[in-house]
Amino acid sequence: MARLLPKRDEVASYVGYLLRRAHLTAGECLALHQGFEPKAAAILEVIESNGPVSQQWLAGYLDLNRSVMVKLIDGLEASGDVARRRNPEDRRSYALEVTPAGRRRIGELETLARGVTAELTSRLSAVERARLNELLSALLAPHFDPPLPPVLKEMTGFLVAHAHHRLVGLCDEALSPFGLATRTFVAIAVLETGEPWAQHELGSWLLIGPAATVELVDELESLGAVRRHRSSLDRRSYALVVTDTGQRLLAEARPAVARSSEQFTQPLSDTENEELVGLLARLVGDGPGDVAERAARRLT
Repeated sequence: MARLLPKRDEVASYVGYLLRRAHLTAGECLALHQGFEPKAAAILEVIESNGPVSQQWLAGYLDLNRSVMVKLIDGLEASGDVARRRNPEDRRSYALEVTPAGRRRIGELETLARGVTAELTSRLSAVERARLNELLSALLAPHFDPPLPPVLKEMTGFLVAHAHHRLVGLCDEALSPFGLATRTFVAIAVLETGEPWAQHELGSWLLIGPAATVELVDELESLGAVRRHRSSLDRRSYALVVTDTGQRLLAEARPAVARSSEQFTQPLSDTENEELVGLLARLVGDGPGDVAERAARRLT
């Protein structure tokens, strides 16, 4: 029997769900295009457009962990694509500049990026791809000052990754007072629908592997939000049930998630949000149906 799953305005917004799927799809496309390094491409484009810039500023602009940024810059410096210069305004710090070799590398990465983008958006027409990039860029505009370099606005995978990352960050921040994160909130919201779920069903719907599913369920159990009991259909497996505590957490957290989702999608009108949903759904191969219809097809 098909399960009744969350409505489109549930699970941290349908846009968030589609962004996650699109982000995973982009990762699959990257695996088919060896040599393209999206983070290196973004760093070089941003430095070239705004440089010289400090490493600290660059990490904040791209919202990258500082330790990750250090490794990336070390690699780009070792390859001769980026040079560290003493910051004339602060001799204790360095400013980053793109070298002539780095400019040649930018050209190579842009060529590779066009291939990845074509693969990722193969279900869209050229007009639809341009419109999707325009809508994603509008969503991200409040988070980038100065504006993104034009080339990055054409890299659909970059836009999808950052949009997903930003939305999850907003939701995580909103959910923190409840002891939840986006992943735990989504899991409870999914498990609340219908009859008890098998653990592997939850992982399948959330698009995560067995090990990650076990870790997630352990976390939900430690929160007191979910309990395991032996499945009546298969004594070798467990069924997952949302507890009273889980129901309470979900009810208390839902308004915070809704506010985060509304804040994230605020740059777009209602019509533009619907347009974005349609384009993302086409990108990941969904039909015109909603989350419940897609998941029902998967789980029947």
